[in-house]
Amino acid sequence: IWKDNSFNFALYYYFTFKVAGVTFKNGNKTRQAILRAFKWEDEEIEDISFEPYQYEGQSAVYVKINDKIIGNVPADKVNTFMKYEDNYQRCSVDCEIYGGNKKEDGSRTNYGCEITIQYKS
Repeated sequence: IWKDNSFNFALYYYFTFKVAGVTFKNGNKTRQAILRAFKWEDEEIEDISFEPYQYEGQSAVYVKINDKIIGNVPADKVNTFMKYEDNYQRCSVDCEIYGGNKKEDGSRTNYGCEITIQYKS
Protein backbone atom coordinates (compact mmCIF):
# COMPACT_ATOMS: atom_id res chain seq x y z
CA ILE A 1 0.00 0.00 0.00
CA TRP A 2 1.37 3.38 -1.06
CA LYS A 3 1.12 6.14 1.55
CA ASP A 4 2.18 9.71 1.22
CA ASN A 5 1.77 11.91 4.25
CA SER A 6 3.09 14.99 2.49
CA PHE A 7 -0.30 16.23 1.26
CA ASN A 8 -0.73 19.90 1.96
CA PHE A 9 -4.37 20.86 1.74
CA ALA A 10 -4.77 24.59 1.16
CA LEU A 11 -7.09 26.34 3.54
CA TYR A 12 -8.99 29.36 2.36
CA TYR A 13 -10.30 32.20 4.44
CA TYR A 14 -13.13 34.47 3.29
CA PHE A 15 -13.72 38.05 4.37
CA THR A 16 -16.99 39.63 3.23
CA PHE A 17 -18.21 43.17 3.81
CA LYS A 18 -20.55 45.79 2.38
CA VAL A 19 -18.64 48.81 1.11
CA ALA A 20 -19.26 51.92 3.24
CA GLY A 21 -19.55 55.48 1.95
CA VAL A 22 -21.08 54.59 -1.42
CA THR A 23 -23.22 57.76 -1.47
CA PHE A 24 -20.30 60.21 -1.13
CA LYS A 25 -18.78 62.21 -3.99
CA ASN A 26 -15.36 61.82 -5.59
CA GLY A 27 -14.84 65.40 -6.72
CA ASN A 28 -17.48 66.10 -9.37
CA LYS A 29 -18.60 62.49 -9.82
CA THR A 30 -20.71 60.62 -7.30
CA ARG A 31 -19.82 57.12 -6.21
CA GLN A 32 -23.43 56.22 -7.09
CA ALA A 33 -22.75 57.15 -10.74
CA ILE A 34 -19.58 55.03 -10.73
CA LEU A 35 -21.42 52.02 -9.26
CA ARG A 36 -24.32 52.48 -11.70
CA ALA A 37 -21.92 52.29 -14.67
CA PHE A 38 -20.47 49.02 -13.38
CA LYS A 39 -23.88 47.55 -12.46
CA TRP A 40 -25.34 48.13 -15.92
CA GLU A 41 -22.03 47.19 -17.62
CA ASP A 42 -21.46 50.61 -19.16
CA GLU A 43 -17.94 49.97 -17.88
CA GLU A 44 -16.33 46.56 -17.35
CA ILE A 45 -14.80 45.67 -13.99
CA GLU A 46 -11.15 44.94 -14.69
CA ASP A 47 -9.51 45.45 -11.31
CA ILE A 48 -10.55 45.69 -7.66
CA SER A 49 -7.98 47.19 -5.32
CA PHE A 50 -7.60 48.60 -1.83
CA GLU A 51 -5.68 51.68 -0.69
CA PRO A 52 -4.92 52.22 3.01
CA TYR A 53 -4.90 55.83 4.25
CA GLN A 54 -5.41 57.84 7.45
CA TYR A 55 -8.70 59.58 8.27
CA GLU A 56 -8.78 61.76 11.37
CA GLY A 57 -5.84 59.83 12.84
CA GLN A 58 -7.46 56.42 12.24
CA SER A 59 -6.59 53.72 9.71
CA ALA A 60 -8.98 53.60 6.76
CA VAL A 61 -9.04 51.72 3.44
CA TYR A 62 -10.46 52.89 0.12
CA VAL A 63 -12.14 50.30 -2.09
CA LYS A 64 -11.44 50.94 -5.78
CA ILE A 65 -12.73 49.47 -9.01
CA ASN A 66 -10.58 50.27 -12.04
CA ASP A 67 -8.76 52.82 -9.85
CA LYS A 68 -12.03 54.69 -9.07
CA ILE A 69 -12.96 55.03 -5.41
CA ILE A 70 -16.37 53.47 -4.76
CA GLY A 71 -16.22 53.63 -0.96
CA ASN A 72 -14.37 52.25 2.04
CA VAL A 73 -13.89 49.12 4.06
CA PRO A 74 -16.29 49.79 6.98
CA ALA A 75 -14.51 51.36 9.97
CA ASP A 76 -15.41 48.41 12.23
CA LYS A 77 -13.82 45.98 9.74
CA VAL A 78 -10.55 47.83 9.00
CA ASN A 79 -8.54 46.05 11.73
CA THR A 80 -9.70 42.64 10.47
CA PHE A 81 -8.94 43.65 6.87
CA MET A 82 -5.43 44.79 7.85
CA LYS A 83 -4.87 41.58 9.84
CA TYR A 84 -5.67 39.50 6.77
CA GLU A 85 -3.46 41.69 4.59
CA ASP A 86 -0.57 41.22 7.00
CA ASN A 87 -0.94 37.45 7.41
CA TYR A 88 -2.26 36.04 4.14
CA GLN A 89 -1.67 36.40 0.45
CA ARG A 90 -4.84 37.52 -1.33
CA CYS A 91 -6.01 34.95 -3.88
CA SER A 92 -9.12 36.53 -5.35
CA VAL A 93 -11.63 39.30 -4.90
CA ASP A 94 -15.27 39.15 -5.93
CA CYS A 95 -17.81 41.95 -5.86
CA GLU A 96 -21.54 42.17 -6.26
CA ILE A 97 -23.04 45.53 -7.14
CA TYR A 98 -26.68 45.80 -6.18
CA GLY A 99 -29.45 48.39 -6.02
CA GLY A 100 -30.77 50.90 -8.51
CA ASN A 101 -34.21 49.29 -8.47
CA LYS A 102 -37.36 51.38 -8.69
CA LYS A 103 -39.37 51.88 -5.53
CA GLU A 104 -43.16 52.17 -5.48
CA ASP A 105 -42.89 55.97 -5.44
CA GLY A 106 -40.78 55.92 -8.62
CA SER A 107 -37.48 56.78 -6.95
CA ARG A 108 -34.54 54.41 -7.11
CA THR A 109 -32.72 52.57 -4.34
CA ASN A 110 -29.07 53.45 -3.76
CA TYR A 111 -26.41 51.32 -5.39
CA GLY A 112 -24.18 49.32 -3.08
CA CYS A 113 -21.38 46.82 -3.30
CA GLU A 114 -20.50 43.68 -1.36
CA ILE A 115 -16.90 42.49 -1.53
CA THR A 116 -15.63 39.00 -0.76
CA ILE A 117 -11.89 38.43 -0.48
CA GLN A 118 -10.53 34.90 -0.54
CA TYR A 119 -7.22 34.39 1.27
CA LYS A 120 -4.99 31.37 1.04
CA SER A 121 -3.15 30.25 4.16
